[in-house]
Amino acid sequence: MPVMSSVPTPASPPRTLPLAREAFVAAIRRDTPGTDLPRFVAVLDDLLAWSTARPGQLAFRGGAGPADVLRFARAGATAAFWTVRAARGGAPTLEIAVPAGYAGAVENRARATATLNAHARTVLAGDDRLRIGFGALKNEAARTAVLALLDELLAAARPTETAAPA
Repeated sequence: MPVMSSVPTPASPPRTLPLAREAFVAAIRRDTPGTDLPRFVAVLDDLLAWSTARPGQLAFRGGAGPADVLRFARAGATAAFWTVRAARGGAPTLEIAVPAGYAGAVENRARATATLNAHARTVLAGDDRLRIGFGALKNEAARTAVLALLDELLAAARPTETAAPA
């Protein structure tokens, strides 16, 4: 029987944004045929550029999570503002979080749903997660609309006085 050591193993260091981007691109490369890969990378790079241009408002969450997930959170928060995931056998997706405990959450969610539905192939309804595929975001108009939506949500969403901490 092996002897158990009482010395803690060091935690893996947090991923930096460049390393996380590289790992995410490798994850989407495995399932992206043909000419879509450069277009998906362009979508990712636009999301990253938009997010890093707001250092006082957004922060990369580079924990030791899976390589096929990237997320940004509001500065000082732990919950994701947006997350991208590489899907096995499909295109990556962007998911936007509109927390219920934020002022204007119902209106913001409705605006987000309408914007995503205007550009996505799959229509969101009710309590569906606010997701849109990179296939739709390859379209410049869709990407511009979603980045404008993210701007609006970032500016509008503030925790309510009575909201419980996330």
